[in-house]
Amino acid sequence: MGAALACSERDEPAPARPAPPAETGATPPPPGGAPPTPGAPPAGAPTGASGGDDVARGRQVYLSVCTACHNADPNQDGSVGPANAGASRARLEAKILRGEYPPGYTPKRPSAVMPRFENLAGSIDDLAAFLADAKAHPPR
Repeated sequence: MGAALACSERDEPAPARPAPPAETGATPPPPGGAPPTPGAPPAGAPTGASGGDDVARGRQVYLSVCTACHNADPNQDGSVGPANAGASRARLEAKILRGEYPPGYTPKRPSAVMPRFENLAGSIDDLAAFLADAKAHPPR
């Protein structure tokens, strides 16, 4: 009698299996897309006129510096600093860089504890974009 074939009587080779992914320690992206970038706004979040880059950068600065005294939601008062959503660029520049208010502005609180942050001079436009966006699109 002839020899029996173990799995199949086909003459062609079995299809190759794909190699398992290399062990990198990284979490694979979720189905349907790449993982979100840390510090970036969630997918579908409102964005500024520049495609959201200025809003995202402003959010990052706000969360890393301003929330020491101001609320993480700029529409709400913080433990020391008042709500500041919608603050104008002129007000941000005067208060953050010079420690004063622009002419004609009446502060929400009588304290003068906010220090100057001259190191944020290059971030004023981004902060203004983030705070304008936060005023226009408050969290729910």
